[in-house]
Amino acid sequence: MVNYLGWVGPQDPEHNGIRWSNIAPKLKPDNWQEKAVLRDSQYLWITEGSTSSIKKLFWVHIYADDGEVRIDRRHFLTLEEAIDWANGLSDKQGKLPSLKVGPLQGWIITTRNNPRKRKEKR
Repeated sequence: MVNYLGWVGPQDPEHNGIRWSNIAPKLKPDNWQEKAVLRDSQYLWITEGSTSSIKKLFWVHIYADDGEVRIDRRHFLTLEEAIDWANGLSDKQGKLPSLKVGPLQGWIITTRNNPRKRKEKR
């Protein structure tokens, strides 16, 4: 199965770092492409993507630093489900996780027909 995880937005910590300016109190249909939320010190953001079998999915990416850096993601069939899940994890923001990944040293080549491939700087 090939996953296309969507375009990188300004809230993606691997490319732009984690910044308070990219965090909203809640994700909404009009801000999810530029903003992330913080829930119990987990940084969450959404991208629109697809798999080889499902044409349109919404991925909730989760970045957490609780002693060990974890990057995880879940997929949903609708934007509303993804937003509700991300916003509903907790009522507490918590502390901003430290960034132990990114911004990347290099660049990523990606197209709809090609999984992510990282090309490192030399």
